[in-house]
Amino acid sequence: MSNKIYLIPETGTFYKANLHCHTIHSDGRLTPEEVKKAYMEAGYSVVAYTDHRKYQWHRELMDDHFVALAACEVDINEHFQVPGDFSRVKTYHINLYDAKPEEFSEEKKQIPLPERRYGDYHYINEYIDQMKAYGFFACYNHPYW
Repeated sequence: MSNKIYLIPETGTFYKANLHCHTIHSDGRLTPEEVKKAYMEAGYSVVAYTDHRKYQWHRELMDDHFVALAACEVDINEHFQVPGDFSRVKTYHINLYDAKPEEFSEEKKQIPLPERRYGDYHYINEYIDQMKAYGFFACYNHPYW
């Protein structure tokens, strides 16, 4: 008798995905095309391109074997003690995944970025609600930063 408990079915169609990835459009080293190639070579079929503060949907990279999820990563920081010194700034990083990339496509190119209101949970929830109205859902990244 096996004591194994399966959280997902033992059989079926499964996809390997990376839901947090940066490219040269923020602080990554690879182009979106190079990211696709590298991940496909490693057996992935889904990548969420979550460049910092820059929403993008790389639909031109999609094909029968690869899905590029439209997304971006935003940050909500405290005010800098030393301007530009990110090493001493408390921050929240939130991925915004676009569940409806065809809707509001022009507006999403200029989505409002959050203000520097670290610790203001009411504001953060309002911002997430505002993004939800555009079709995004949020994921809190790096919770121990």
